[in-house]
Amino acid sequence: MANPRDRVAWVQPLAGDGGSGGSHRRQAVPPRRQRVLRALERRLGLALEEAAAVQSLDGCSDLVALLPRLGRLCPAESTRLFLFENDRISCVAQLQADPATGTASDDDRPEREIEQAVSAGRPAIVEPAIRYLAPASHPLNWLVLPLAGGGVKHGALVLERRELFSGEDLTVMTVYTALLGERMTSAAREAHVDRQQRELEQHLLSQRRLLEINERLLSNVDPAGVLDLIADSLKSLVSYDNLTIYRVDAEAAVLRPVLARDRFAALILSMTLPIGRGITGSVLARGAAECVNDAHRDPRANLIAGTPMEDESLVVVPLRVGGDVVGTLNVGRMGEEGHFSPHEFELVKLFAGQASIALANVEAHRALWARAETDALTGLRNRGAFEQDLEHALGDPRLASVLLLMIDLDDFKLYNDCHGHLAGDRVLRTVGEVIGAVGGAGYRYGGDEFAVIVSNGTATDAAAMSRLLATGMASIVHTGETPLTASVGAALFPEVAASKDALVAAADAELYRCKARSDGLAAADLRPN
Repeated sequence: MANPRDRVAWVQPLAGDGGSGGSHRRQAVPPRRQRVLRALERRLGLALEEAAAVQSLDGCSDLVALLPRLGRLCPAESTRLFLFENDRISCVAQLQADPATGTASDDDRPEREIEQAVSAGRPAIVEPAIRYLAPASHPLNWLVLPLAGGGVKHGALVLERRELFSGEDLTVMTVYTALLGERMTSAAREAHVDRQQRELEQHLLSQRRLLEINERLLSNVDPAGVLDLIADSLKSLVSYDNLTIYRVDAEAAVLRPVLARDRFAALILSMTLPIGRGITGSVLARGAAECVNDAHRDPRANLIAGTPMEDESLVVVPLRVGGDVVGTLNVGRMGEEGHFSPHEFELVKLFAGQASIALANVEAHRALWARAETDALTGLRNRGAFEQDLEHALGDPRLASVLLLMIDLDDFKLYNDCHGHLAGDRVLRTVGEVIGAVGGAGYRYGGDEFAVIVSNGTATDAAAMSRLLATGMASIVHTGETPLTASVGAALFPEVAASKDALVAAADAELYRCKARSDGLAAADLRPN
């Protein structure tokens, strides 16, 4: 009979143990159990080494790269990687150790039990419901190992082989995947913090840019300049492929494009959109901005005639002046991947608010300048506007000539003395209407003097306009009163005069020659001196 000591390893007492002279012995551990524990210890150590050797777990590709190494920890004929996406679990990768052996078909796999184990987040060994006694059958077994950490489920590893999985396999792989799960959670949290940090930095940068843009917008009171600045400034905040600004024409019930940055810009600017049609019409009706990714699939999409149907995402924001919607800012991005993010949508809305303020500022300045350049009594532009417009016309290379008419009412002081200043004011207002109706740009030069600038005007135009003025003047005073007449002097640029002052002097000289003849409303000689 074999000595029991050959099958049982005894653990020697430590020095200083109490008891009867150190003769007390601890509980014996069978050698087989010791070998099992040592093997388990080695496998656990290897699992820890493998987990520690993982450099990065930032994405699916990093996990797929680990699959070939799992055979060192627990051999398997096939390994599948499952990941959660939008709360749904799906297999994203599969590694087959030996392609010649084949794998189980989907019908053979207990997919329901596997998915239940993955969803529950608990490791499990899944065995076939029926195990045949015939040794040649070799049914498949599965080891389900959830990847989870910190209360976050990422997915699972599912190992498949014909040999039974042991409790040791379960223990070793559970330790390994638990470490991987914690690493995945940590990496995801770091990525989330980094993403939040980048978003915060981008948000702060965007706010600084918005403030800078706002200063530039408010300092620009030129209508065309502001529109161009809006288009250029938005590009620095949110990338886009096309931009259109529409203004509401309530009287015509249409949207008129005033700026287009698009490869079809000329076509877009030549057309109007009926109010109430398309995505833009919906935004106008609701008065609320919309971000419509994949706008070409939206049933409200309104294709502009002459442009192709293309994948496009669209942001449409109403523009307001004084609380009223006066237009829209439409920003588009082409392609299936051209979606606008929520952050970009918010930026466009904020920018549109600044653009609305800038447009209101332009409108206010334009109204102010119009009042400053308009004669309050006659409604014609005043002397300051005349000086500015004449200089601009003479410097315009597109004009071949400029006709200037200077008009002075004859004996208007006598009319004022006879009928009073209120009657005189009524006459001046009517004269303003007559001058405004004869063509060209009319001005009240001062007192009872007026001027008309005609771009590309001719001597024939001067004669025709003089006749219209005569007819208009004759109808101003009541029947029986002294007829109202005026003297007119005309001069042509560049034939008669080559500068602004010379042109005004030439027209004035002809006016007084006309007045000296006392025949009224005679167009002076336009021939060069």
